[in-house]
Parts: sequence; C-alpha cells; structure tokens
Amino acid sequence: MVKKCIIVSFLLTICAWSYSQTINFERQNLGRFVQRMYENAPFEGVQLMDTGKTQYVVAVFSLDEDAYPNAASMNRVANVKANSMVSKYLNGSQITSALVLSLKYDKDSLIVNKTATEQIREVSAGMVKSVEIFASFKYDGLTVFVFGKEINTI
Repeated sequence: MVKKCIIVSFLLTICAWSYSQTINFERQNLGRFVQRMYENAPFEGVQLMDTGKTQYVVAVFSLDEDAYPNAASMNRVANVKANSMVSKYLNGSQITSALVLSLKYDKDSLIVNKTATEQIREVSAGMVKSVEIFASFKYDGLTVFVFGKEINTI
C-alpha cells in the first residue's frame, strides 16, 4: 500500500512538472532592460535586440488606460498592435492614404459645413502570431507595453 502511494505521488509530481510553465529569465531581463531604456529616454517602435545567445524583435508602445473600458480589452488591443508592428518589421507593408473633403453649401453658395476624412489602406505581406509580452509598466499616465518575438538562436 505504501509502495503504491509512493509510485502514485511520484507519477503525479512528474505530470505536474512536465505541464508547468517555465520562466524565461532572458526575456524577463530583456523586458527590464527595455523598461530602463524607456524611462531614461522614451521611445516607441520596433527594434532588433541581441542578447548574445538569441536575437529578438522587440515592439515598444504605449496606450492610454482611459481609452479602454477594462484591462482585458486594453491587453487585447496591445497584443494585436504588437503583432502588427512586428509583422510590418519582418515582412514589410505598403501604406496608401487619401484625403476626402466633403463640403456642404447653403442657398447663397456659402460653405456651411466642411468635413475632412482620411482613408488609410495598408497591405501587408505576412502575419506574425507568436509575439509575447516581455514587460508592461506605467509611465506618465500611460501603460507602456514591451512585446517581443525570438527570431534567431545562436
């Protein structure tokens, strides 16, 4: 009976260990490094970073918390934006824009209302889905996100 309990507990421990998440300290350190860089001199965009063993594409941007009803929707927007930024960096994109002016006249041919609408169209060559969050932090009332994707292991 004792032998069965030991075997069962051993198997449960192995199963729990094999399905547990691992912590990637290299990515955490990279996220902290980018945070220190941002706090020293704020920037946004995509950069290629090399840790010595691995190369990463890192996307850094900020979002205003007040523009989103809850944290879940802000995190979803952040994930989509990071995927878009990294995809543009890796695959390229073509952006075209047009400005449409709408004018309304009254009976005396005077302009009553004018509206300007900008139409932006983007064509991308590919898609990236495996971008993961490295860090997020508050800075000047904004939430700054640091997302990245491993692109090359040396």
